Amino acid sequence: MGGRGPITRGPQQTQGHLYTLVDRKLSEVCHRYPKLFISEDMLQLRASWVGTDACNIPLDVPIEITHEGTVPVQEKPTANDEDTTPRTFVRVMIVSGSPKEEVDFSAKKFSTHLLKSVKFVVGKEANGGLVGIGGAHDPAQDGEDTTSDETLIKTACRTTKAMCGLDLSACTKWHKVVEMEYRRANGRTERTVFLMPNVWEAATKINLSRQVEGEETVFRALELTLASLLGEYEISDKSEQMAEVSLFAEVFVECLSYKNGKKVLQFLRAKRAAYDVKQQEERKRAAERNAADQEEREAKRRKIAEQEDERKKKAEEEKDMSEEDIKARREAEAAAAEEQKKKDEEQAAEKKRLEEEKQKEEADLKSRTVKTCTYEYNSDVIEAFMWFDRPLPGQNASVGVLQKAKLEYMLHSLGELSCNEVVFLLKSVDMMGSNLDYVKAATTTHETITIKEKEEVKAEETKAEEVKAE
Repeated sequence: MGGRGPITRGPQQTQGHLYTLVDRKLSEVCHRYPKLFISEDMLQLRASWVGTDACNIPLDVPIEITHEGTVPVQEKPTANDEDTTPRTFVRVMIVSGSPKEEVDFSAKKFSTHLLKSVKFVVGKEANGGLVGIGGAHDPAQDGEDTTSDETLIKTACRTTKAMCGLDLSACTKWHKVVEMEYRRANGRTERTVFLMPNVWEAATKINLSRQVEGEETVFRALELTLASLLGEYEISDKSEQMAEVSLFAEVFVECLSYKNGKKVLQFLRAKRAAYDVKQQEERKRAAERNAADQEEREAKRRKIAEQEDERKKKAEEEKDMSEEDIKARREAEAAAAEEQKKKDEEQAAEKKRLEEEKQKEEADLKSRTVKTCTYEYNSDVIEAFMWFDRPLPGQNASVGVLQKAKLEYMLHSLGELSCNEVVFLLKSVDMMGSNLDYVKAATTTHETITIKEKEEVKAEETKAEEVKAE
């Protein structure tokens, strides 16, 4: 007999976008960033940060950036429609971090969120569009091989200095974050590469001030936060260069999400391991209680059986006894029962007296006991959670609570867990309905117990009575 099987709920409802997906074809790019204008010539995007240490860029080192007037923009050179020579453009993203602010985890007074504190230097054209600093590769000046990092760095240094007078030759390390590939209508391929130099190690102050006489100024340097770069674009914006800046911001956010997500995952795995140990201990104690209860029930059953056997034995014996002997036997048993009753009552009274004395001692000990709680905050884990706790509109900081749906999305986006594993991990933390108080989850409470001497307690009570009398 044929028929369709049961319809089951698949995992696709909870899966996120994989952070570490390197090569992203056009369909994937459009699906990930539905609000962003994507050039019709785009072939793919490459998340070059994956597998590198770009995630570890320090974001707590501020760079003082000064702007003196405006600087000229280097537009993408227009190529002959018949020219099919591949071209490469390099964009330099200079990051200025924000020093760590003092936070009060107990009151959930957090520092400004990284999205609103970390800034990047970008250009703003006369028409209002954003553009990354940099320009086109020149084989004669930079070298022929555009697949070489050395060539790309030469292009970055040359075009940055030409555009805004900033010399980046002192930078010793360059992080390749993202690349965009295009195929133009004439078949020519183009590539835009975004690099981040370690400016934070080379300088603490930079000046963007290149004035060129006789040239029309159509560009101004700006410092924009990550949140601004993410929120600057709309689907109606048709600027390819502006879309590239926004794509960089999106990919860099994914880079930071991966870094912080791994910290959260490690924390949740540790919590799950502790939870499993606790559950195992509870199961062991429950088994021991069940075994003790079973033994108690078995002892009662044996006692009842022994009493029944004793009764039957006496009944058999009394068949051959006279009435007087039976009566004497009953009286002796009654006397023995009365004696046992007295002993039981005395034992019960003694037990009650001992219990009362114990309760009195415990009450006295409790009155002299001072319990002090100290809280140890795992700031590294809390800050990792804070990254996903994006500020609400009009706010700059996180609120200390993360929705379960966001946690699930992030865990799936790491690409390491099944749906069941995500469910099991989240069971190890105390959820408030569909939310997680991650500050509470990442806080360890330490209790210190101090026992006061009786004389000390008596002196405190006397002093309190004197104060009350006054």
